[in-house]
Amino acid sequence: MALVHEKLYASPDLMAIDFADYLESIAKTIFYDYQWPLGQIELETDIEPLSLNINQAIPLGLIVNELITNCFKHAFPEGRSGKIRIELKKVGKRRAKLEIKDNGIGMPENIDLKKPKTMGLTIIDALVNQIDGTIEMEKVGGTTIRILFPLPPS
Repeated sequence: MALVHEKLYASPDLMAIDFADYLESIAKTIFYDYQWPLGQIELETDIEPLSLNINQAIPLGLIVNELITNCFKHAFPEGRSGKIRIELKKVGKRRAKLEIKDNGIGMPENIDLKKPKTMGLTIIDALVNQIDGTIEMEKVGGTTIRILFPLPPS
């Protein structure tokens, strides 16, 4: 939340946030906080510049925080090395895609995003609904979470 406020105050438009910059900041902060040995977990980003309103930026920031934190907690057990990839792209004129992917051990088969049984996934589901988005998961070569959401009117 403090990061959102910081980005808002630095923005020329107090109603919009440079979400690409915000996303990079969240990811780097989480990587720093987990203090894994240098190079053990690699961060890869492919982030298009997007300006989002605060009603989208806050829920998306919380989603990204939860997903990246889950990667550190669950995808790379016992000192396993790996990669976390974050992608943010505009899809057409009115939608965007946020994708968080890791090449870790993958989600257990019994995990269903439509019927979440953990607090974290329940929160993610609620936040995705809050931004009128959709969420899907792939469990191939790790885990990929893809969120599609509408862009604010320009």
